[in-house]
Amino acid sequence: MELEQAFRLSDFYIQKLDDLHTAQEVQNLHEEMVIDYTGRMRREIRKDVISKHVSDCKDISIAT
Repeated sequence: MELEQAFRLSDFYIQKLDDLHTAQEVQNLHEEMVIDYTGRMRREIRKDVISKHVSDCKDISIAT
């Protein structure tokens, strides 16, 4: 992920965090943020993949 995009994403979630009032809301935002970030990183990693076999290997290495 490019540095600028990472900063924008961080700012986005910090702004959302400012509006929360309970621990459960913070936990829910954290889960949303983790899923969003990991999905974005997975798409970045897959951009350079040439074959399905390489993609499968990368998926296995990410899962472990």
